Amino acid sequence: MIKIIRAKRKHFNTIRRMEIKTKLSLWPKWLYKALLVLTIGYGFIILYKNKPAGFLFAIPLISSVFIHQISILPKYQKKGLGGKLLNKILHNNKKTILITKQKVIPWYLKKGFVKSIIPQVLIYYNHHNLKGILSATKCV
Repeated sequence: MIKIIRAKRKHFNTIRRMEIKTKLSLWPKWLYKALLVLTIGYGFIILYKNKPAGFLFAIPLISSVFIHQISILPKYQKKGLGGKLLNKILHNNKKTILITKQKVIPWYLKKGFVKSIIPQVLIYYNHHNLKGILSATKCV
């Protein structure tokens, strides 16, 4: 069973432990606390069989959202969890931006992201949401 929940302040230690297990470059603790406590951004935790399997943090920008970090624990990878977590953000925003490592760029390209002029910066355009904006602009 897969479930995605909104990350709250009480999940801080769980997210931190997952980050350590994935051996990603650790962001300062204050940054996550700011994201969760001050609601500068928002996060989601994905549960697999009721156990935390990964997380995503995003920061809203003026006309888009920036994915600060997305991570799935190694033992839960290759189960489609990263894609489900990513879809939670992609379908609710017009444009999504992220900076990623070179080795995972092909995975994001398969998900619909496109390369930008800056290496390792990828952008996803939600064409469904953009069409509404373009149609409204043409009518004016």
